[in-house]
Amino acid sequence: MGELKVLQQNTIEWRKPKTGESCSHMHVQWWSGKFRCSGCNTDVTDATKIKFETEAMNKLGKEDLSRPEDSVNRGVTISFLVAFCETFDLHEVTTSDVLRDFIVPMTSGSRCRFVELDVMQKSDVVRPAETFISHCHQALFGDLVAALCDGGADQNRPVWLDIFTLRQWPSSKNDLHFESVIKQCSSFMVVCPSIVEVRNMNLENVRRRRFPEKVNKARMPFLRIWCLYEIFYAAQFGKPIAMKGGSCRLKGPAGQRVMSFESDFEMLGKISCAIDVVHAEATVKSDWDMIFDKIHSFEGGVAGFNGLVRGVTLGAMVACRYPALHCAACGDAAAMAVVRERAEEFFPVAAAAGFLAVMEGQTDTHYKKVS
Repeated sequence: MGELKVLQQNTIEWRKPKTGESCSHMHVQWWSGKFRCSGCNTDVTDATKIKFETEAMNKLGKEDLSRPEDSVNRGVTISFLVAFCETFDLHEVTTSDVLRDFIVPMTSGSRCRFVELDVMQKSDVVRPAETFISHCHQALFGDLVAALCDGGADQNRPVWLDIFTLRQWPSSKNDLHFESVIKQCSSFMVVCPSIVEVRNMNLENVRRRRFPEKVNKARMPFLRIWCLYEIFYAAQFGKPIAMKGGSCRLKGPAGQRVMSFESDFEMLGKISCAIDVVHAEATVKSDWDMIFDKIHSFEGGVAGFNGLVRGVTLGAMVACRYPALHCAACGDAAAMAVVRERAEEFFPVAAAAGFLAVMEGQTDTHYKKVS
């Protein structure tokens, strides 16, 4: 892809400070009323730096004329994500590392969203998203990309992936409008990495969330409040929900590697039993408080929330052994044709997973940009 050659020339302008050097706080985030450095993970206290970042934050907010409904137009194709992962060899680094070491440096000049880079806007890989992707930043980027390709997915399908679609720099204007995006997308997918320690746990310990100390719970979307709320919101609007749990597998020499996705059904089934929004975690406490305010506004409150999320998750699990059905639910024409040709085989699974519209050829994937 031509845009990747250009991006490759401008990669990694910022590195972690060397031993003995002080952190420049090149990239800060605005959390709970404070600027916090994403490099050294400390609050910024220098008055000059705070003044500079405050002015930059307000300037970005003032100049941003976008509307919440515009966010869905910032999808990127699966083929681009595959090429991005291959070009920069990102299979075994976390999505958080991709954000810090690639997305941030590449957008540092204008502090724009990644998809708004000139080279991206001139390409044909930025399109209205069809599938909303829910995932955890602490999981491996390669696992995420492999999951999107699983089942022979149409790689021209655009997906909404936050690190590419959201502004990763502080702005006085809110950029997170996931409700609007989910509502406009035709499908929803949640990706969970394979975690051996969870697979080996007994079911009772999983239900009671008695995880081994070495397990990084920040890698598991079913334990994160944002991911649970995204699943809930997708269910509220009747979106087909695809669950992916597993790991990326690479075969072949460098430059000729073939990427595949190895599903971990046992682990996925167990971790889903730990769903309880009361015990879900958030990076920022204010996010937890905000989401709980939203939950209490829905009929049924916490109990209704948990019941709906557990219900749709259980249904979605049924389809985990049928990746082609996932692709069909996401609107891929070739997969839909296969599923309908083998209707007798797929019908019971589609019915249990809430994918009956796929069997009837009713999945709508034609979304135009909001004018």
